[in-house]
Amino acid sequence: MTKRRSSTSKGSAPLLLGALALLALLLFAGGELFAFFTSDLGRVLTYRHVRLGNRAHIVRLVGKRVHAGLEKAGVVPSQTEEKVTGGSPALKWNVEMSRSGSPTQANAAITRELEAGGAVVLSGRERTREDGAFEVALVVGLPGFPTHEVVVTRPGVPTRARGEEEEPAAAPEIALVLFGLGDDAELDRSLLRHELPFALALSAASEGHEKLLREAKTSRREIVLLVPMEPEKYPSQNPGPGTLLVSMSPGRIESMARGYIREAGAPLAVANYMGSLATQDEQFVGALYRALRKDGVSFVHVAPAPRSVCRNMASSEGVAYDEPDAYLDAETRPGRGKALERGWADAIDRATRQGNALVMMRATPASLAWLEKTLARTEPPFRLVAASRVLHRPAGK
Repeated sequence: MTKRRSSTSKGSAPLLLGALALLALLLFAGGELFAFFTSDLGRVLTYRHVRLGNRAHIVRLVGKRVHAGLEKAGVVPSQTEEKVTGGSPALKWNVEMSRSGSPTQANAAITRELEAGGAVVLSGRERTREDGAFEVALVVGLPGFPTHEVVVTRPGVPTRARGEEEEPAAAPEIALVLFGLGDDAELDRSLLRHELPFALALSAASEGHEKLLREAKTSRREIVLLVPMEPEKYPSQNPGPGTLLVSMSPGRIESMARGYIREAGAPLAVANYMGSLATQDEQFVGALYRALRKDGVSFVHVAPAPRSVCRNMASSEGVAYDEPDAYLDAETRPGRGKALERGWADAIDRATRQGNALVMMRATPASLAWLEKTLARTEPPFRLVAASRVLHRPAGK
């Protein structure tokens, strides 16, 4: 007769298996915790919250993140000067960017890298110096423990050193974006055939926009895509079909913006068409910026509203941002030649002080005739360059 097993032996097997499983789980969790606390992020977070760890090593880890952010903003090591200050923070890094660089973009890249590594930007400021240089100064590290001061500078126009012979100044560079296409087919065709290196601001959703976008891409024109956005007096002021509205969900705003960008091919930038209400709404701008960031497209903010959040959010969201230095519309009408001259004079002065300028101008027979006449001079007062040379570009572009 077969001998039966006792109920005690039957019950002990599952308990033993459970204990072994629990032990394996604890060993796995312990290994994962050990790996985390010995990682760069774990060390920084441990020092941040309980001040345990090697202080000098934490400084090196924060510096590593700053270097990574600068690299993503296109800064090479030779552009960075590092020195010990003896104060707090103990290290100061001076970063000299090229005149086409973007300190604001570097600020955003550094901020993202620091946050990914457990550190933070403790304070920051932006200013334009008297010599025309634009400067972003950041103090970074951990709360209560600043480690680095990082000063990122984009130089203005170089000035003649004392005692040097004065050389003829190069004509200031101006990037021109023409808008107002779609009403005069003959004018549109002449613009597409033109040899001057201007960009075209084209609607993303108006009637007939597909044809203009297609022809602009065929003629290899740089495109600034005008996306209709909700103005404050909507719908009495209506940008037209396909307008992005504040009441839309963030997902829909992002999806529609990306759809416009895909249809345009590879636009140089997106600009707002109207949008005085939309550009004041953080949720709206956040969704728009996610679309731009995913597709690697810059943002040109036309006629910013006083309470717009676009400029401030561009830095934190990592979006390359520009505002036109001049916007010439009424000045382009027939008989407004003196007003057009004044508008261009202001733009040239701005370009002379800061190295270049972005000008948006309505395309009319009068404005184009004035432009061609001016550039036909033996020594024109400015040099027209591609918009991609002046606009800030997303990291990696």
